[in-house]
Amino acid sequence: IPIPHKIGKSEDTPIIDKIFRQWIGDNFMLLYEWIAYCLVDSYPIHRMLILFGSGRNGKGQYADLVMRFIGMENTTAIELERLIESRFEAVKLYRKKVALVDETNFNAIKNTARIKAITGASPIGAEWKGKDAFDFYNTAKVMILTNNLPESLDKTEAFYGRCIIQEFKNRFDEGK
Repeated sequence: IPIPHKIGKSEDTPIIDKIFRQWIGDNFMLLYEWIAYCLVDSYPIHRMLILFGSGRNGKGQYADLVMRFIGMENTTAIELERLIESRFEAVKLYRKKVALVDETNFNAIKNTARIKAITGASPIGAEWKGKDAFDFYNTAKVMILTNNLPESLDKTEAFYGRCIIQEFKNRFDEGK
């Protein structure tokens, strides 16, 4: 599905630069890089983005910007726990560019094999209810927004090496 925008004449984005700097400071280019990575129709870099911090800090606004840029038809919302446990949840990733996880439970992540497969180059098994199962290669980049970092029982580099963790430290007053 195509991106719902045309390429502009200028590469300058001073307003977005300013907002990104307010949200995360000097590491603001990460937010641009993640948007660019979401445009790639494969998963060559085995990463997921975890944005964490207390409320009213820009995480949700960034997710909204990503969804608007990539297009709602290229985006899906998933629950991490359901993705790990349900055989039907993975089908939501099929032919998408972004998989948004809005908040995680405070339970420890016990089974990371599914997360590793989704953020890697492995085929993923999926099925629609009442239909035959099928395999596909995931292209939806996983982006988690959370107030607290999820705990994992998997302490390996294979899991934690996939996590790009960015804290949103600032807190903003309500309003635009």
